[in-house]
Amino acid sequence: TSAINSSRLAGPGGDRLFDVHPGGGVEIIDVGVRGGDAPVGGLIRAVGGNVTLTRSSLSNGAATNVGGLIASDGGTVTLTDSALALGTAQFGGAVAADRLVMARSSIVLSGAGEGAAVLLTDPAAASSIDSSTIASTTASSGHAVVSPGAALTIRDSALVSNAAAAGAVSGGAAVAIGNSVLSDQTAGPDCAGAVTSLGGNLES
Repeated sequence: TSAINSSRLAGPGGDRLFDVHPGGGVEIIDVGVRGGDAPVGGLIRAVGGNVTLTRSSLSNGAATNVGGLIASDGGTVTLTDSALALGTAQFGGAVAADRLVMARSSIVLSGAGEGAAVLLTDPAAASSIDSSTIASTTASSGHAVVSPGAALTIRDSALVSNAAAAGAVSGGAAVAIGNSVLSDQTAGPDCAGAVTSLGGNLES
């Protein structure tokens, strides 16, 4: 695993900044990363490796296919006290990952053409969103967060002001939400599919 500390990195355009190969990983701590453009993973692409952000930010990434900011296949994306913004892709405007562990972090102002701003792809991998915000994302025919068949637990979080035509959150019966706010969606419903309430939620 490579660790990058206390820096500001800007991409040259026309390529991503990080390419993580099988068996590897990247850990980004106290870093601001912006500007990347690639077919898959506008800023970071990980195949078989983990991506970990701590007190860091990713912004201004674009992918013509999957993962405007991060595309992860076969690993876990962990966001702690971090911010993702201004990502665009056809699927996974901000993040496309097998598994997401998100705590005290935000994903905002990111959009997807057909898929979701946050796309979780592995039906066998459990993801979690805790004490975090997903806001002002767009999906012309998809969701703000979609977890097709995988376990996803959202607690103490806010999903607000998203314009997702098919709903802010979608998934199977394994998606559960507790002590969270789902409100002010500018397009689509708060939830779609079989989403379980753990209580203490506010919807409007």
